[in-house]
Order: sequence, then C-alpha cells, then structure tokens
Amino acid sequence: MKRLSAYFLAMAMFLAPMVAQAGMVSTQSVVDPAAQWMANSALVEKMVDMGIDPSEVQSRIDAMTVAERAELNQSLADMPAGQGILELAFLVFLVFVITDVIGATDIFPFIQPVE
Repeated sequence: MKRLSAYFLAMAMFLAPMVAQAGMVSTQSVVDPAAQWMANSALVEKMVDMGIDPSEVQSRIDAMTVAERAELNQSLADMPAGQGILELAFLVFLVFVITDVIGATDIFPFIQPVE
C-alpha cells in the first residue's frame, strides 16, 4: 500500500503541469519610481536628524524595498528611540527570577529554588 501511494505521489509530481509566466521589465520602469522617491529627501533628512551618519543613510535606504521605504517614511516621526528599554530589562529580570525559583538556573544566590 505504501509503495502504491508513493508511486502515485511521484507520478503526480512529475506529471503536474508546471507553468510560469514572465515578462520583460525595462530598467527605466524600475528606476523612474525609485528616482522620484529619492528626489523626496524628507526621509534622508529625518534619518540624519535622528543621528545617523550621512554617509551611511544612502546605503541603508538602498537596502530597503519601496514598500519598506514608504512605511518608514510614514512612521518615522512616531518611533521614539529607546522607548520600552526599561520594560524589556524588567521582563528579562523577571524571567531569570522565575527560572531561578523553579530551579532551571542558578543566577541569583539569594533565591532558593522550590523543591
């Protein structure tokens, strides 16, 4: 039975129609939207204002997709740097305390594990 089902699966894989469609894309159709976007230097200015080295800004922007650029440009003003670091540190501390209490780790000598 296993051999028969393996045979049918193999035949289905090889006989299934594999269709792909592609079309020519001109360089100009790709470069024009990117050039128009780069003409809007608001994102570059915002990143420099946030303290990013101006020589590094262009390489960071080039590494992003168009959708990522648009999303970053919209939400950059609403993203304060370093927000939530205190909560993250407390969460990590809490996880370490819990693992110490259950006896999985021995990080804090003042915490005795539950037996």
